[in-house]
Amino acid sequence: MPPTLRTWVRGHLAVLLVLAAALGSVVGGAVGAAAFSRFAGGPPEPTGRPVALAEGLPRIVDRISPAVVEVRTSSLGGHGIGSGIILTSNGLVLTNFHVISGASPAGRITVQTGTAATGGPVQPATLIGADPKADLAVIRITNASGLVPAPLGNSDRLAVGDPVIAMGAPSGLQGTASFGIVSALDRLVQVAGPSLGLAGQGPPVTYRAIQTDAALSPGNSGGPLVDQSETVIGITSAVFEGTKGSSIGVGFAIPINDAEKLVRAMVVQYGPK
Repeated sequence: MPPTLRTWVRGHLAVLLVLAAALGSVVGGAVGAAAFSRFAGGPPEPTGRPVALAEGLPRIVDRISPAVVEVRTSSLGGHGIGSGIILTSNGLVLTNFHVISGASPAGRITVQTGTAATGGPVQPATLIGADPKADLAVIRITNASGLVPAPLGNSDRLAVGDPVIAMGAPSGLQGTASFGIVSALDRLVQVAGPSLGLAGQGPPVTYRAIQTDAALSPGNSGGPLVDQSETVIGITSAVFEGTKGSSIGVGFAIPINDAEKLVRAMVVQYGPK
């Protein structure tokens, strides 16, 4: 039986998922990098060779940073913030469904590209595809071009103990990176349903996740979990809290292979021609 969780919302995007048991709480067909890179038509394909950690972490962050965006929503219910992963040069972005769901039906989604140092333009975006049961969504930045897509990897190759980097905009701090390891695989979690704007709250969502001790906070949701081969292997989605609301250093990410069907459909339909 998966742990049961409820949702704590800052705005309505940065979701913390709280375990109902006394232990604590949580916040909130393989395809390789070559296939996704071909769809994206952008970055050189990763070599697949692990990077030496001591010298490689800054290189990995520098490689992936241009493909990480901040996602904001505004609606009658308030404001929210999350992160996203650029899929194509013309503006397709992968994120969590709970990051953008609160903008429906009369809200607004905006995306800011750029790194912490350079910043970037804030542009409107629209929802083009979603799988609410998997907490995944693809949005499109209006009139975007020349963006740097993220190289997507193969989450089936992960092992417990593998080093990973989580990237995103925790609490709006765009361009933040944190380092950790894969602390467990195939962790079954159940989280409260996302906000659906004026329609209330959706049904609970259950998925099998990558567990990591990389630091995650509200606003990281929808950002990439990156391996040492410079590829995205997960979409950060939830953080585990202790019984008194303190972090215990456990977070979760949806494996990138589980997003394959949605990503393929959206990239084939809306990607660069």
